[in-house]
Amino acid sequence: MQFVEATGLSVRSAVWVLQRRETPLRFHLFCMLHFGSQAYYDEIAARLGDCDVVVAEGYPESPRRFNRLRLGFYGFMHRARSSELVYQHIDYDSLGVPLIWPDTHDPEPEDAVSRVRRPLSAYLKFVLFLLTLPLAVFVLLLMGGRKFVARSVSLNIEDNMDWLSDSHFDALILGDRDALLVAALSRLHEERAGEPIDIAVVYGAAHMPGVVRGLNTVYGYRPTAGDWLTVHGLKF
Repeated sequence: MQFVEATGLSVRSAVWVLQRRETPLRFHLFCMLHFGSQAYYDEIAARLGDCDVVVAEGYPESPRRFNRLRLGFYGFMHRARSSELVYQHIDYDSLGVPLIWPDTHDPEPEDAVSRVRRPLSAYLKFVLFLLTLPLAVFVLLLMGGRKFVARSVSLNIEDNMDWLSDSHFDALILGDRDALLVAALSRLHEERAGEPIDIAVVYGAAHMPGVVRGLNTVYGYRPTAGDWLTVHGLKF
């Protein structure tokens, strides 16, 4: 099951629909890349407006000032390099759709007890990662953003486990957050599985293998449809 595809002509991300035979609820998995063309993000926003619930990655309020600074920096770099790449920005508030932000949720009591306690060094690495991200973007654009992204993205459900390591830092970035996401989707299934609604899941592509496994293993959700969105075209 492939989530991102890079060819000689373009980089594309998948949109998968998961459903089970017994119930009408459908999950639409938007396998996001955080850099792409503005047309890519506009297409996603248009599709989200047709959904009944949007489950989004990130935080809705607390880092708003940080987001303005970050988007301002990326916008400056975008103009300076005349690049077609922009940083992901979707105006969720304008969609008129109920929003759920799993990253803001506390783990369920049983998960909190079983969760491995992360060492301080893992949190320090995470902070360092956030602080150095603008520099990484600068280097990406300086080297030619689109080609760099094209060489860096090729995710499928089989090789995702090789991409992950066992470090606590990787667990903070992916594993712990995957657990919060799957828990939020499980609650939606338990509460609304009998309704013919469409639930959008807008998360980075690296999170999607965990979502597919979690919903399939526990509830039997399987892919029933899918298509591709062009993240950006390549110029050589």
